[in-house]
Amino acid sequence: MRADTFTLFALLSGVASSQSSGSPLPGGTGKYIVQFSETGSNKFRKRDGAPDTAGFYDILATKNADVKPALNFTSDVFHGSSFHVSANKTQATLDEISALPEVSNIWPVPIMSLPFVPAASDNDSSTTQKWDIHKMTNVDRLHDLGLFGAGVVVGIVDTGVDYTHPALGGGFGPGFKIEGGYDIVGDNYDVGGTPIPDDDPMDCAGHGTHVSGILAGQTDDFVGVAPEVRIRMYKVFGCSDSTDGDVIIEGFLRAFDDNVDVITASLGSSQGFADSALAVVASNIQATGVFVSIAAGNSGANGPFYTSDGGNGVKSTAVGSVQSPNYVAYQTLARSTSGETRQIPYLDSSGGQWKLNGSLQAVFVPDELEHNSCKSGFNAIPSDQVMVVPRGNCSWQLLDSSAWSKAKYVFWWNFENTPYEIPNRVLYDSVNQAAGFALISYDDGLWLVSQQENGNNVTFSFEIGGDDAIALPLNVSAAGSMNTWSSWGPTYDGRMKPEISAPGGIILSTWPVSQGSWYTASGTSMATPYIAGIASLWLSLKGGRKVFGVEAGNIVHNQMIASGKTLINGDGSGNLSSVAQQGAGLVDAYKTVMYKTSIIPSNIDLNDTDHFSAKHTVEVINDSNDQVVYNVTHAPGVSFLSTGNPVYWVNQVPPYYSGKENAATVEIEPNMLIIPAHGRASFNLQFSQPSGLNATLLPVYGGNVYVDGSNGESTKVTYMGIKGSMYNEPVWQDNQPLYLSPAGGSMKANETYNFRSGYVPNVRFPMLWGTREWSFDLVSEDWSPLDWSYPPIDGQNKFSGSLVNHDVLNDIYNPFPIQSFPRNNGAFQINFAANFSSGVPIPDGRYKLLTRALKTFGDKSNFSDWQTRISPVFTNNNTF
Repeated sequence: MRADTFTLFALLSGVASSQSSGSPLPGGTGKYIVQFSETGSNKFRKRDGAPDTAGFYDILATKNADVKPALNFTSDVFHGSSFHVSANKTQATLDEISALPEVSNIWPVPIMSLPFVPAASDNDSSTTQKWDIHKMTNVDRLHDLGLFGAGVVVGIVDTGVDYTHPALGGGFGPGFKIEGGYDIVGDNYDVGGTPIPDDDPMDCAGHGTHVSGILAGQTDDFVGVAPEVRIRMYKVFGCSDSTDGDVIIEGFLRAFDDNVDVITASLGSSQGFADSALAVVASNIQATGVFVSIAAGNSGANGPFYTSDGGNGVKSTAVGSVQSPNYVAYQTLARSTSGETRQIPYLDSSGGQWKLNGSLQAVFVPDELEHNSCKSGFNAIPSDQVMVVPRGNCSWQLLDSSAWSKAKYVFWWNFENTPYEIPNRVLYDSVNQAAGFALISYDDGLWLVSQQENGNNVTFSFEIGGDDAIALPLNVSAAGSMNTWSSWGPTYDGRMKPEISAPGGIILSTWPVSQGSWYTASGTSMATPYIAGIASLWLSLKGGRKVFGVEAGNIVHNQMIASGKTLINGDGSGNLSSVAQQGAGLVDAYKTVMYKTSIIPSNIDLNDTDHFSAKHTVEVINDSNDQVVYNVTHAPGVSFLSTGNPVYWVNQVPPYYSGKENAATVEIEPNMLIIPAHGRASFNLQFSQPSGLNATLLPVYGGNVYVDGSNGESTKVTYMGIKGSMYNEPVWQDNQPLYLSPAGGSMKANETYNFRSGYVPNVRFPMLWGTREWSFDLVSEDWSPLDWSYPPIDGQNKFSGSLVNHDVLNDIYNPFPIQSFPRNNGAFQINFAANFSSGVPIPDGRYKLLTRALKTFGDKSNFSDWQTRISPVFTNNNTF
């Protein structure tokens, strides 16, 4: 087994651009995670039998391995360690470690980020009802029944929490809502740094406080999903939005070892492979009965096959994001000297409330009704006044510029018959840009102008209280739809991810008190604690591992998927959303917790054509006191083409198809079940792939099989399949990577290079498809595929060694091979260094350049399972 020495940034931060000149590979952390084999785990123990890691490092010392220990993982669900490797000995050291019988897996430490997106959306009503997200999920019905999550302990792995927040209990420790936790890294921690742990998980970034409020916050005007749960916060970020993957794992393992019932993490990286270290940890924890929810990611703009690695665990729940039906808005009371008053809703560019207490006077521009805000500015006003001005027909950024240094607060009144929208602008100067920059309605603007024209003065009254938000219903095409930025599956092993979705678009929640106490944000980060909250309500009512043992988490996972409501796409087309993005759809908390009907399984992965699994049996359980008759029906969903623009490139905005020929067909036998009280029965499903879709474009299809009971309960099985062969999807398009000569043009046979001086061929390419391993190697001039042996060993079977990419601009070295690399449509450029990845200088000689990328489901030992390209023979002359 060979380990890679590079990992992709969490949200593709700093990845290659599409510039024709190509971009370098982004760098990694220089750290690696190792999981011990059964042999190693049995060997590396303390005298009392507790897991330990000292023996592992003792072995490395005997081999003179140049490593520096980082974190030790000594949990029952994951035994291993993380460590730094000397940059000039990376691949040689990793090869040596990988060969140890005490080691089963080795991974690079990824960089993890927090999935936030801008909270902006359309709005078409000035209705002033209280903001409440729970009606769309039926959480409010469970609250009405008195279910609030009592007795359940939730571990949150995040940026920490401001436990002084009144909505979060106002304190820390036993007896408080935030009853415990740990700061694994310290406030000053950043990627690649040295953790300085302590016992205080106070939040300095905000994200974890927001997540905590969604799960369990409570005031008179705001309530989380499960406000009576007890929280333990495991702080794995400093004050920035990125961290190392090994500290995330440490957070998960601490939470598990502290015996929590639920673990939730709103974070991830872009490596969508199910066998990443975090996915393995999440799967192992879920298998013990703990419910695990992880954000699916916010990379929807990258199209399908782009899930986050942590959420790809087996039976752990990856969560997609649904648009809230309501905008979070606030009100000010306008008082006129005429004696009239008016409550005026406003939407600020921040998505939040103006931080004001007291009254400010309204000021108007001359000839207000005729004023063109895009061409004419206004005179400067004092900071205790609010400029009321008609919206101009230009960008918000231009309108922001027109108010530059002239007003601290501005109300722009909207066009007639025009929906509300967030007045989006780029903030870059806190001194000269308006602090308050908000949109009000056309009718409210006319009322204000009429008061001014009639000789009256108007004042606005403001009072800080960020939990007293009002709801402004969204545009019908957006409300309750999938957020377009929510990441798409499937996984590279053909599984449906995410499995379920929850409200994540425009969500109000708690924020550190020092930063304003309340904040509106969007992301799968917001949807994930919502799912954890619903799991907590189920566990609170029915019991967890003490009642259901190791199946507790899986039962909740299954019930949630069965509850899903099919959603429309958020692109405004009115099409259904694909199961590859929404999973089973919007979670229904009441169905999840209160229904007496359950089905096993609630989702079916048909996989691709090569691995097509056509026949399935579904068990229906009636846990009620009455006989129930169930009817079973099929409702196909939409299909989409994964590739084809151009051929083999994954569609970032996939085209949708519906109709009989573009959907799977399902034979159901029997299609009616009569199940006695507390009984169970089964039906069989026989699937056939869609007949009308071009398999070479890798269409993904899916739908639902509904189980409707005479007791009024309706549940469903969600299925997903892929027509075509993922094995045949190329990582590189034909005749790529491009082999370019330093003399210009393509490489030609018998050219002479000098790797020592940097006079070397360079390589350019896009990554069209993810791969578990890819590499650039040098082989002897007479090497042939018959010489292939895995893992390749330097100096054996005519294999000279794997190369190293040198990012000259940033002076970063990326040794090959690289594993678990996601697709990317940008153009990469590789510049080879003077040494093999083993650290040995490349000697003079005659070589060929072997480029290889493992196909999906490929066997590394079978050369035909690699996509390859071989260069012409060339000479390396280090004195040339």
